[in-house]
Amino acid sequence: MEVACPQKCEAIAQCECGSFLCTHIIPSHIAKEHNIGPISQTEYIKRGLGWVAQKKLEILQLSECVISGVEKATSEQLSKIEEVRSKVLRGESKGEELRSMDFKRCLKRVMGSQDLVLQELRSKLDCLVEEVKKRRVELSEVEKIQQQLEQAQEQAQEELEEALKNSKKEKADCLGKVGVIYATIGKYGNDLKCQIESLETRKQVVVDENDLAKSYNDLGMAYCRMGKNKEAEKYCLKSLKIKESVLGPQDPSLALSYNDLGLVYRNKEDYKKAEKCLLKSLEIRKAVLDPQHADISESYNNLGIIYNSLKNYQKAEKYLLKALKIDEAVLDPQSIDLAWIYNDLGNLYESLKNYQKAEEYLLKALKIEEAVLDPQSIYLAWTYYKLGNLYESLKDYQTAEEYLLKALKIEEAVLEPQHPELALTYKSLKRLQKKPKKHRCY
Repeated sequence: MEVACPQKCEAIAQCECGSFLCTHIIPSHIAKEHNIGPISQTEYIKRGLGWVAQKKLEILQLSECVISGVEKATSEQLSKIEEVRSKVLRGESKGEELRSMDFKRCLKRVMGSQDLVLQELRSKLDCLVEEVKKRRVELSEVEKIQQQLEQAQEQAQEELEEALKNSKKEKADCLGKVGVIYATIGKYGNDLKCQIESLETRKQVVVDENDLAKSYNDLGMAYCRMGKNKEAEKYCLKSLKIKESVLGPQDPSLALSYNDLGLVYRNKEDYKKAEKCLLKSLEIRKAVLDPQHADISESYNNLGIIYNSLKNYQKAEKYLLKALKIDEAVLDPQSIDLAWIYNDLGNLYESLKNYQKAEEYLLKALKIEEAVLDPQSIYLAWTYYKLGNLYESLKDYQTAEEYLLKALKIEEAVLEPQHPELALTYKSLKRLQKKPKKHRCY
């Protein structure tokens, strides 16, 4: 009880005026002829529980501060990653900023501050228990108050655990985004590491099934980009299985899984399975999306590539021109997506031995890529490679070699030594060595 005493003594009596009195103050109230009596048990309990409620509120406010700290840290990290991603896609960065970003260290710093908050919380609880024990209340009342404290602590702990769970989910999302950035600049090994860690982080908490499916799919595509098709198929099928069980039959996310699994089968040269998956993806997308949507263009594009591989050139041209019509209508003329459809049309017309059209589309693709991509972009290397093969078909061996050497320079810088794309470029250059010397640049 609060006492108006300089020495902050404990109250031992209560005056009729409502004041709580200690041995130093009692004489002054007696002199005023106030009636003085013992402190009522009810008043003890009322004030004690009021004090407990106040401290409980303080504890809950502390836990809210912890949650806020975790949310702020993860939000800052996501914003930084989105900035880097935008720069990479605009060709303004190679992603070097990622080297200085350590999400683990950031989380460790946040959790360090959480430890300090928890220590303060425990200290307040210990202090509260000791203070309550000193008051003149029944043992049952003390036990009741202690129980309330324990409940408050449990509630705070639950909120902390929820914050940790959310921070791990955000960490998994961030790692996935970092992986996408690495993939964009051709660092497929780094992409794979990020997607593996993202999946492992997501598995540490009870997560939404869709989130887990996304991680499986992202990891599958990371393996696909590395040319590890067996692992790619495994994880993409895991993703698809989850989505088929929890999503509606026309969910766009399900369409994405069919699309990506189709790309895996394309890499495996299992074109019939690829066609089946890609047609299923297109069916869903056409049912739920606007006819001019970029995802529908993507489906047309991927099907065109498959039919080109199956030597069904009429269907290939049909789907690729459908994709081109959408892209030219909705995309910026300098969009990298437009460059990719030009690339695929160039491949088709080369297959048809229409070398003039093939050259036209591949050079249009190259013009966009050289304007917007980093000079060491793997996508730029692939266009150089395709032009090299085209000029070989045109018997312009010197130009062919120039482009293939440009492709090789990039691929050796950004790809893993065993990547199949690198092997194809070596093979093309070796084939050129057998051509007449007068056509070669050395």
